[in-house]
Amino acid sequence: ILLLIFFFVSGCAIPISRSSGNPIDPAKVAKIEKGKTTRAEIEVMFGQPISTAMLTDGRRALSYNYSNTKMTAFSTPIPFSGRAQGTIQTQTLQIYISKDGVVEDFEFNDNTQKVSGDGMGNTRMSPE
Repeated sequence: ILLLIFFFVSGCAIPISRSSGNPIDPAKVAKIEKGKTTRAEIEVMFGQPISTAMLTDGRRALSYNYSNTKMTAFSTPIPFSGRAQGTIQTQTLQIYISKDGVVEDFEFNDNTQKVSGDGMGNTRMSPE
């Protein structure tokens, strides 16, 4: 009976989820208009930036970041034979605001990768 309990408990799938920041909605990014959208409008759409930098020419760079990791770890009774698989999503939005408070330029990246690994520390990542 103890042996059966050991195999049952050690053969479990353990979900792991972690995120930081707020998701960046691509539909909102599509509404940004260079030379027209104001900083106030940006902050209504996306909230307060994670960081604001003052550039040497007086412009401001607003940064928004989000990451979400969803993994499932599979354990086995044999040492170093477990595995894990899941996805990692990262989003970054960098917005450059003119001295007049209007968007001059912006860059948005949204990347999701499949991740898998084994009990020996080998990891593979591929685009989803």
